[in-house]
Amino acid sequence: MPLTDDEMAAAALGLSGPLEPWLALNTEGDYDDPAVAALLAPFPPTAFMQRTSSLTERRDFASHGAVMVRALAEALPKPLNALESILDFGVGAGRLARMFRGYPGRYAGVDIDAELVAWVADHLKFVDVHHIGVREKFPFEAGSFEAAISISVFTHMERRDHVFYLRELQRVIRPGGYALLTVHGESALALAEGNPEVRDMLAMTDAELAEVRAAFTTGDGFRFVPQGAHLVQRGYRYGQTFANEAFVRRFYGRYFDVVRIVPGAIHGFQDIVVLQRPAVVKRSLAGRLFWWR
Repeated sequence: MPLTDDEMAAAALGLSGPLEPWLALNTEGDYDDPAVAALLAPFPPTAFMQRTSSLTERRDFASHGAVMVRALAEALPKPLNALESILDFGVGAGRLARMFRGYPGRYAGVDIDAELVAWVADHLKFVDVHHIGVREKFPFEAGSFEAAISISVFTHMERRDHVFYLRELQRVIRPGGYALLTVHGESALALAEGNPEVRDMLAMTDAELAEVRAAFTTGDGFRFVPQGAHLVQRGYRYGQTFANEAFVRRFYGRYFDVVRIVPGAIHGFQDIVVLQRPAVVKRSLAGRLFWWR
């Protein structure tokens, strides 16, 4: 159903305006209509969409981005467009970033894929995008951002990378700011156990899923299953990572306050973890971090 003139006018504001018309334009608008196309952020080439999302159609790519934005907006304690600055950790080909056209604050992105970073730099001019190496510090000063968002990144990291990047997010987020991360939790595991298509999408065997279930029930709640084919770079192991609520609260709670966990927030699959950086950091004599408000 075509958008009304009022909806088109609202959608023209992008993320600086009301959320629903902008999301509707991306998911329901006629992409062949020049008036609609002029308002949308550019789409990456098919190969780039597929590399980062397994999607090949523009509407599917946009729909996924819209689902993410709506889920993030519902999870965050304040409106997305009220944030002064956002870091997109794992910006990829811009599936999320392109939905922030019109955002009135600073939107920065980092990624380890140099080719995708180059595309974003050339086509999504509102994104301050940077290429980073594996376990390389973010090129930003401490406290640079009010919030950071990371979709489908911690879902593929081994434990040592969780530690490194949680510390980096803790460093670049200002006191009182937020980190919104997605994880494979109980919702994702249950779907994979009960749905062969989801299991195939994850490229996991029944035995590997059983190992994840054991980690959730009798282990520490974390399991990394290495996989060899996707985004492999020197020094970085890619895989499927699962972390249950108890692990997230215990492990992520070393670096942030865990505000809430929204199970299955994205497509009933990935959980959104909402973290907040406490106001003051102090160190014990042993060098361990403790937080006071």
